[in-house]
Amino acid sequence: MPVDGSYASLKAARYACRIAKLLAGEITCVHVIDTPPLLKGMNPALVALYFSRVEKHAKKLIGDVKQIAMKEGAHITTEIIIDVPSVPNAIIEYANEQHMDLIMMGTKGKTGAKKFLLGSVASAVMMHAGCPVLLVR
Repeated sequence: MPVDGSYASLKAARYACRIAKLLAGEITCVHVIDTPPLLKGMNPALVALYFSRVEKHAKKLIGDVKQIAMKEGAHITTEIIIDVPSVPNAIIEYANEQHMDLIMMGTKGKTGAKKFLLGSVASAVMMHAGCPVLLVR
């Protein structure tokens, strides 16, 4: 279950927890941090500072999802994936490597791409994932 802190992703987290509890399943919550193009070629200390701050925010977000799981009584593991060129590809690759049965995610995230109905990340994951994808809006 990829989360980005958007309303839709947290709503998907609540649904995933309820389903996992009903089916005695396990949830893996993933937050992916991509590498913004403007960081390429910058001072390594500034890049490290950027990733440190973004990772701190990601840990808070993951903590929020863990609290949702605890309230729902669902078992959850978490993963933060850092410094990737493509968020959708990282989600798909992680799901494939971990042999996930389902990817559940929100339809619109915090990408700022409002012209897309589903959101660019959700759309790409839905189109290219090797397992079923359940989108929550």
